[in-house]
Amino acid sequence: MDKGYPKQVPLKLDLSKISEEESREEMGAHKSKLNPQAINELSEKTKFTPEEIRHWHDGFLKDCPTGKLTKNEFAKIYNQFFPHGDPSAFAAFVFNVFDENGDGSIEFEEFLQALSITSRGRLEDKLEWAFRLYDLDNNGTITRDEMLQIVKATVDKFHNVK
Repeated sequence: MDKGYPKQVPLKLDLSKISEEESREEMGAHKSKLNPQAINELSEKTKFTPEEIRHWHDGFLKDCPTGKLTKNEFAKIYNQFFPHGDPSAFAAFVFNVFDENGDGSIEFEEFLQALSITSRGRLEDKLEWAFRLYDLDNNGTITRDEMLQIVKATVDKFHNVK
């Protein structure tokens, strides 16, 4: 299953609070460059050309030097686009759909697959992604309570309810 990433939400993170030492330590945990085989595999899995993949990868590493996007960093992105509301709950729901392997972070491949689905995916893939967003407990059904949580989170991101 692929995941989607809203096309209109570019990555703009303020990672200045991460010390240089932390960045250097964590930078070793990922490859700074994609090899040609990895690019070809991503191109086959997504709707992106190798050139587009390299471009997205460069931007991802610029904004996420550790090679991973955490839930808190993801929430910061959403906060930038909804300054008059509280997008935290909605951001958490979307993050959980992006984090395909459930490790608490979004790696580049997860990010790219999500972006591919939401920006270039087939209608069926987009509907599956949306279903997964609403199915908060991942049990294959959307309950009334799950629907209410999503609707509330959607409203909250546009209106300051604090």
